[in-house]
Amino acid sequence: MNLIKGITIKNVKGHSNLSLAFTDLVANYVSIFVAPNGFGKSTIAQSFKSLKANKLELNKDDFFENKVENIPEIELNIILEEAGRLKLTANPEKNELKEYLYTDVITSLLTAKTASAGGTVKYAKMAMKNIVLYDSIPSKVEFPYDIKIFRRSSKILSKHFVDLKELLKDTENLYLIYENYSLFSGFNLKKRSQKLIEEFYNSVSEIGIEENFVYNEHGLTNNSDFIEICRIVKSFRRIEHYYSSELELVLTILQIISITVLKKSELSGYIKRIQYEKIKVELNEQLKILNTTNRTIKAKEKSGKFIVEFLSPNKISNGERDVLSFIASLTLFKIKINKNVGILIIDEIFDYLDGGNLLVAQFYLAKLIEELKAEGKFIFPIVLTHLDPMLFKNFYLKRQRIHYLKHCSYREDEGIINLLLYRNNKNDLSDKVQKYLLHYHNDNYVFTNEEKTILNCIEHRSSYSFYEAAQQELEKYLNNQEYSPLMVLCATRIMIEKQIFDLITDDNAKEDFLSTHTTNMKILFAESKGVNVPGEYYLLQPLYNDGLHLNQNTSETQNKIISSYLKLNNHVVSSILQRLDEQTLFILQSR
Repeated sequence: MNLIKGITIKNVKGHSNLSLAFTDLVANYVSIFVAPNGFGKSTIAQSFKSLKANKLELNKDDFFENKVENIPEIELNIILEEAGRLKLTANPEKNELKEYLYTDVITSLLTAKTASAGGTVKYAKMAMKNIVLYDSIPSKVEFPYDIKIFRRSSKILSKHFVDLKELLKDTENLYLIYENYSLFSGFNLKKRSQKLIEEFYNSVSEIGIEENFVYNEHGLTNNSDFIEICRIVKSFRRIEHYYSSELELVLTILQIISITVLKKSELSGYIKRIQYEKIKVELNEQLKILNTTNRTIKAKEKSGKFIVEFLSPNKISNGERDVLSFIASLTLFKIKINKNVGILIIDEIFDYLDGGNLLVAQFYLAKLIEELKAEGKFIFPIVLTHLDPMLFKNFYLKRQRIHYLKHCSYREDEGIINLLLYRNNKNDLSDKVQKYLLHYHNDNYVFTNEEKTILNCIEHRSSYSFYEAAQQELEKYLNNQEYSPLMVLCATRIMIEKQIFDLITDDNAKEDFLSTHTTNMKILFAESKGVNVPGEYYLLQPLYNDGLHLNQNTSETQNKIISSYLKLNNHVVSSILQRLDEQTLFILQSR
């Protein structure tokens, strides 16, 4: 498994030492780094963006405290399948990451340019940087393959030669030939091999019919080099579509061997050209599909380079600009990655996309991961965001993991976790848990010993004692003491429901309120009865709605607790809860 264990960044932007530890930052999963503004996400992005081939080179303004004597450094603690556990360092003197990893950062391409308004008047104008996909366009290479040559070489065998044109356009197949070039080329050039091939053609021609062909009765098919070449060819993508008999397999292999009349450098050039042509077509198809400006935005050849030129920002919507540039940047990463492992930092691009473009961006990111995986490459896509996915529900990837970067100091409470999980059982007891503990009820329900044994997660004899415990956790929270976030959420919901209950004057309506499911529906019911529900109660819904619904997924539960803590760790939220606490009088009975 390829796994990042830690990232430490020193003396970059506002941080003298930013140290992050991880337990599950796994390759080929999208890792979502969540942190508030000011935490250091820009420090992470700028550090990796400043990596050069042989050193870490910062702009003057990016040094900690703007002092060049503060030496910047990246330390990466990583486990790689091929190299084991490594501690790699980059600083102004060296870049150890480059030996094992390709790194890149995708960020906004918007930039400010100076423009003239006439005379000496100047003003700042927003512009989009172009994306240079190829600094030089790969040259065309004549490919030495023509099925007609093989079919003309033998009338008897002509129908058994399958056209391999499309098979040999697949760069993965060509890479297999390139990586084993000495084997293919060596076999092709050896006199002994040529003699075996000639003997094979003569023998098969004498047999005359395919049914009489026996694979192992030929010197060619028993040759050790040919056997190894056959093994490699059988691993080609879609090779099974290019032969239907053992005879056709041998003839297909002989056709493939023949292309190594190209020098290795020429074969490499041909592969690069094939890749270029494929990327050119695919990228322009993608840009065309997503372009709604009715203006041409496409990748094109210009001055010997292959680039994507964008319109002026005032001629394209922000969302369209961001998603088009993101897709082009993903394509650039795919072209440039020259190692088997890569790190791709995506700096807050997702935070400013609308719903449709957000889905599109995630689709193409997942597609990139799968395409590189098919090539035997692993990447760590790291998305930097200040938007909590547990709150905004804005990430939908199959393979994603959320990492909250801000340190959270809270008390884990297994009792409330187990209680929240138990209510998913949907039985009489779980209904009582829902009715008397997780929502407010004016009756003080006392649990039997049998019920307490079944729950095995409740220390409190009655519902009122549970309310009191929840309020005590709220007091700890308000007094900056260690607290249980989930119990604070329970207290919040119970206080809101009790206040609304007290504002309902009709006894029948009170009973209907208590029997109404979910806090949201209770609020709407109360509003329908003329209760003026404070707007703050609506604003607190993300707290008690999201955090109090758990499942058996331990990682997701942990993320929900951290997400709840981060929401509570806000001065505005705490001031709202302070007022709510002061306004609420719990009707508590002694236990």
